[in-house]
Amino acid sequence: MKRIKLTQNEKKVLRHLVAGIAGYQSRMNVRQYADACQCLKNKGLARVMFASGHEVYNAEATDKGVVYLENNPYLLNPV
Repeated sequence: MKRIKLTQNEKKVLRHLVAGIAGYQSRMNVRQYADACQCLKNKGLARVMFASGHEVYNAEATDKGVVYLENNPYLLNPV
């Protein structure tokens, strides 16, 4: 699978979404978490629903996100 460039926050959020850890947003700035979720959604790695503004209501990894993490466990960015 082709590598996708991810920021450090996107990597953290993707790892937690694939692991099924809920409430990760409490350990990260709400705006940073929402932005990372939105970017992952745009890249097809997560499904995200927003409540209002930048509050994430629900987020989960897509099949593409799970496969991406399995094929690139260290989440190395493309060279």
